[in-house]
Amino acid sequence: PEKDGHFNFRKVYGDSACNFADYNVPRHLAGINFLSEKKFTDNTVLPFSFKPKKKINKKDIENILSSHYEGTEYCKLPENKNPHKNKVRGICDYNTQYSFVAQLRSNMPVNIGALIWITPYNGCLFPYIPVYFGIYNTNEKVRFANYKDAEKIQFKNSKNNLEQFPQHAYIQFNEYVKFIEEDYPGRIEEARIFKNLVETKLDRNQKKLEKSVLEVYKS
Repeated sequence: PEKDGHFNFRKVYGDSACNFADYNVPRHLAGINFLSEKKFTDNTVLPFSFKPKKKINKKDIENILSSHYEGTEYCKLPENKNPHKNKVRGICDYNTQYSFVAQLRSNMPVNIGALIWITPYNGCLFPYIPVYFGIYNTNEKVRFANYKDAEKIQFKNSKNNLEQFPQHAYIQFNEYVKFIEEDYPGRIEEARIFKNLVETKLDRNQKKLEKSVLEVYKS
């Protein structure tokens, strides 16, 4: 404290080369301001933690992860109006490989109470799909191997796994992203409609599924 003042997570664990980078601070700032009652600027020290202005739900986090700085000074779109090529790197941009929200509920058995809602690529394009911690398998088009081998192959240096799986869904996801990116302003509205319809159905199905599973636990 005598040397550096109060403990600061950024000073201790951050990379001094990018702590104040223009591709870093705006994303941090946008996420905080979305949730905080107090509004911060890039000239203020951003808090490590804060009390949100309201109870946060899954959709709030999804909206943050899908943000392109809409309605802020950092929304500086290029000529083609594609927010993924924004002049200031966004939270959701062309580098996004996947996006997820963890939903952990201590009042339920862990196999059903813990799950992630995940999207391939950008959260603004794809619906967030639930994956429960208690499952033992997934659809063959969205996996490379079974869960028992996952840890073993995690760090294998394979050049391109997709070449071995020509029917893998990730290839279709990639083509879909390319299609939207060709004319983002003209095609994003239809993509949003599809995304919202699927998410509404998934939210409704989640309640039905968990109700039936919890009944089994109680029996």
